[in-house]
Amino acid sequence: MNLTGITEFDEFIDKHHIDSLIIVNAVDMTRVNSIGRMGTGAGFPGIPLKIAFPHLKITLLDSLNKRINFLNEVIEVLGLQMLRLAMVGQRILDIEKNIATI
Repeated sequence: MNLTGITEFDEFIDKHHIDSLIIVNAVDMTRVNSIGRMGTGAGFPGIPLKIAFPHLKITLLDSLNKRINFLNEVIEVLGLQMLRLAMVGQRILDIEKNIATI
C-alpha cells in the first residue's frame, strides 16, 4: 500500500522520520502530554513521535478508512499504547471550509 509516494529509503528517512522529530529542537517533549493530528495520512509525525516519546497520548484523525486500517496494523505490530485513531466523515479541508462560512 502506497500512502506517501516516497519509495527511496534515504528520502523516506529524511522526509518522514527526521521531519517528524524536528519539533524536539523547539519543544521539550517531556513536558507535552498529548498531541492530536488531523489528516494524519500514513501516520506522520504521530507514529515516530509515539515511538520516541512513549508517554505521549496521541490521537490521529483521517478521512480515509484505508489509512486508519493501515495505522491500526502498525500500532498493533509495534505494540504502541495510548494512541487513538478515528475516521472523520469529511476531509479536514472540507470541515475548515464549512467552519469558515459560518
